[in-house]
Amino acid sequence: MWAWIACNVEVLTLLVAIATFFVLAATLGAVVGYTRAAFQQAEGLVKPCLTPDFEPVRIEPPSGTEYDAVFPLQMSGGTLLLRNIGIGPAVNVRYKLAKLDGVELPRMEDAAPATPVGPGRAFDTTFPQNKLWDATRFRIHYDSLTGKRYESVGVILDKKLVDHLNFRRVKQERTGKARRSS
Repeated sequence: MWAWIACNVEVLTLLVAIATFFVLAATLGAVVGYTRAAFQQAEGLVKPCLTPDFEPVRIEPPSGTEYDAVFPLQMSGGTLLLRNIGIGPAVNVRYKLAKLDGVELPRMEDAAPATPVGPGRAFDTTFPQNKLWDATRFRIHYDSLTGKRYESVGVILDKKLVDHLNFRRVKQERTGKARRSS
């Protein structure tokens, strides 16, 4: 048996080298997979999610009127806010509003390109709540700190309720235009 090993040392060395190559390739594949999983988990720690919200509306009696008297209500305040309900800040915020059965506004509005919207915070768009349509579509684009682009879309009903909220990551093409991920 030793004679056979001595005669075939080159072949055995080649087999060990090939086996070592496959073990190294499998190890490299596992390390790449673990690294991708770690990046995805890190993105989950800083993922923002913006949704429309509304500034509280104050109802005030006309001046000189007692609170228990009957009077017509006057509403003040009430602007559209973009509230971050995610766990990371949102940057490069842009939004679009449109009548549900109408044509979309021609361009996205810059909400706060230089000001991040932190978790639990809101950006005041100064868009009056009473100017919304009874059924208003909204689309909000924003980035996370890692540079991933996200989109929130849905409908505002009766100028106060958010319905059909859909949150998704938007993949960016090389041309700079965004496309929805499937």
